[in-house]
Amino acid sequence: MLACSLLGACTLADGGLFSRETASTSSTPRSGAASGISAEGIAVYLRIMADLLEGDAVAQAETFQAVNADAAAAPNTTNRLKLAIALSVPGHPGSNAEHAQRELRELLAASEVLLPEERILATLLLVQVEQRLLLDLEAQQTQSAAVESIQRQNTDAEQRLRLAQEENRILRQELEEAQNVIDELTDIERSIRERESANQR
Repeated sequence: MLACSLLGACTLADGGLFSRETASTSSTPRSGAASGISAEGIAVYLRIMADLLEGDAVAQAETFQAVNADAAAAPNTTNRLKLAIALSVPGHPGSNAEHAQRELRELLAASEVLLPEERILATLLLVQVEQRLLLDLEAQQTQSAAVESIQRQNTDAEQRLRLAQEENRILRQELEEAQNVIDELTDIERSIRERESANQR
């Protein structure tokens, strides 16, 4: 979906917005990239996404390490956008939605350094990242609520068990006391019968 959106955006950009942006930026080269970018330039970003989404663990690690190293060595717009893309792609060890969100927001805050296609890409990625973060937050809240509910249920069950055990203890004690009374009455009754039997003799 993201790739289709970008291709459509690139087509629009080539016909209108891109032409105006190129004209306005051609005399002022931006830091870290050429003043114009085509669909082939966007393909560089999409290739990073594909390598991280479809590559095996080794390819994912190599791709992320290369992107991260480039951004650290030369933190220009292109390399920072590549890093933001790599951070935003889920499913690999280097994925970090919160870091990606910060990078994308900073890039879009200085959107004059971005080409039209790059702005579209960064905006789409930011929307997706923020949706993921929102879903993660909702999932955490749901999980926390479920854990709290289970804990409350366990606490209630433990309290009911303690009450039942205490009631059983009291009942056993009362039963023992009642049995002692019965035994004493039985002894008294036996003693009386024995005395009456002796007197009759």
